[in-house]
Amino acid sequence: MRFDRTERPMPFVWTARKAAALARKQAREREGLPLFADQVAADQPNVEEVKVARAASWSEWQRGFRQYAAESWRRARRALRALPAAERTAVLAKWNGSRCPGAHEYFGDAVWQVYRRLGLVGSGHAGSLAEYEQAIATLRARGDAR
Repeated sequence: MRFDRTERPMPFVWTARKAAALARKQAREREGLPLFADQVAADQPNVEEVKVARAASWSEWQRGFRQYAAESWRRARRALRALPAAERTAVLAKWNGSRCPGAHEYFGDAVWQVYRRLGLVGSGHAGSLAEYEQAIATLRARGDAR
């Protein structure tokens, strides 16, 4: 099956532009409340604290996104396996010959379109996880799926 590899996680990079943007943001916050500028300045984190916090949140975001993409692939492949053999073969042929990116969103949509065409889910939206699971259960109950 065709797929695009995700890029390796990149470390957070602190740049002079980010430092300047932080300084501008903090200055706007102080200027927004001129009578309380000293109190606002006391509550604002310094550059090092922001740098450490952003580096931690960046790593966490990347981990979370990779986990989300993996779950998305698993869900779409589970839905593909639940399809009847003829439909499954047609989806894979269409997917492998497609020029769209080999990302989890596109693959999930390709499978979801077949579920729509079979009348197992409503049209007009990508569907929820509950709808996906219900459609897969319906196919398995019919005995159409593997």
